[in-house]
Amino acid sequence: MASSPPSPQATHSQLSVLGAYGLLRRVEEYSENTCHQSACYRYAEVGCAYCDSLNQCGLSAQCARFRQGTEHSVELTYRRQLNRHIALQPSFQYINNTEGNFTALCARLYYSF
Repeated sequence: MASSPPSPQATHSQLSVLGAYGLLRRVEEYSENTCHQSACYRYAEVGCAYCDSLNQCGLSAQCARFRQGTEHSVELTYRRQLNRHIALQPSFQYINNTEGNFTALCARLYYSF
């Protein structure tokens, strides 16, 4: 009789505080797949975000364990609602893994109708 693969386990935690100027949110996440044959078998993230009517900004740190090694990263992002239909979100990431240290800068343009 063949056994089924182990199922992933995940926990999520979120705390929100509404202040005079906006909403401050803390996020924590942890997931683990007990099958180490998976490419990513452990992942954790902690971060915080601020939101008001036009702005969203966030800072988070992640750690992932892969078969090839461990990766740590930090992400800083900011989203600005330019008008009713258009928002712009630049993002900066710092990544450290067995291959070295890397940085990434990207931007998203949102259009809603």
